[in-house]
Amino acid sequence: MLLEEGMRRFAAGDLAKASRIWEHATADATAAPEDRAEAWFGLAVTEEHRPDLEAAARAYERALKLEPGMVEAWNNLGNVLARLGRLGEACRCYREALALRPDQYEVLFNIGNCRLDDGDPDGALRAYRSALGIEPSSHRCWFNLGFAHACRDDHPDAAEAFRRASQLAPDDYGSWFNLGNALTECGEREQAVRAYRRALELRRDDPEVWNNLGSALADCGQAGRAATCFLQSLALNDDYHPAWNNLANLLDERGEPHAAARAYARAIDLAPGEPAYRIHRASVLARSGRRDEALGELAAALQLAPDMRSLLSGFAELAPLLVDPALRSRRD
Repeated sequence: MLLEEGMRRFAAGDLAKASRIWEHATADATAAPEDRAEAWFGLAVTEEHRPDLEAAARAYERALKLEPGMVEAWNNLGNVLARLGRLGEACRCYREALALRPDQYEVLFNIGNCRLDDGDPDGALRAYRSALGIEPSSHRCWFNLGFAHACRDDHPDAAEAFRRASQLAPDDYGSWFNLGNALTECGEREQAVRAYRRALELRRDDPEVWNNLGSALADCGQAGRAATCFLQSLALNDDYHPAWNNLANLLDERGEPHAAARAYARAIDLAPGEPAYRIHRASVLARSGRRDEALGELAAALQLAPDMRSLLSGFAELAPLLVDPALRSRRD
């Protein structure tokens, strides 16, 4: 009776009452061990929803002491521990669940997530592939597989995974947006433009997709449309510094150095720790005859990134400034 009443209260959304009923059921010394395990499991699920993750973890552990073969409890305990940041313990729980039932898609998917969060994309790939062997039409697994590939800079494989995810869930904004990002990394700008535009059909309030579409359009030689995208990104979030930087790049390419310098300055105000913005602004200032200001930006960039050889590639106009004694005095 108590188990059924606890489930009714939980289904009705009365979590406080459900917890009290489950707690009472766990203390019933006359109940069979499997019934007490079910009561601990019900309490754990309720605490997870409240949410009190520490209490949920303790309740799942009590359930498993009574019934070590509860696959769902091992999996759920792993999820709770992962949310608490205890990734090693979470993976151990998932392995216990797999040992009991090796064909569990959900457990393999969770292992992939845990590995990815723990900075192990190779382990994540193995888990996601195993999960897709069981559920090949899982949109979310293809989606996360794409992220795992992207973490390894395997951008063609990432693009293919996000493409599969977008085919399985054509109305999922995230799949199209990340497909656009992966295609951009592959140099497939025109395909990236199509992916970003599809993402915008689904959601138009994200400044990042407008900015990324603008970058792809600029690379395709469509400067006017790119500028419109950057401006729309900033209309949605005036503090989005990548769009200010990209707009500045575009203005510089169009021969508007003063407007470019102002846009770079805005990007720097928003992200003062980004040396690339300062180098770009120094370049514009140097070409505009504003040497003193250029030296200031270059000195600040050198403070942020003392070894800037890769960042300075292609900025021949900055070479004389790098040997200017005034630069050293500004750095010191």
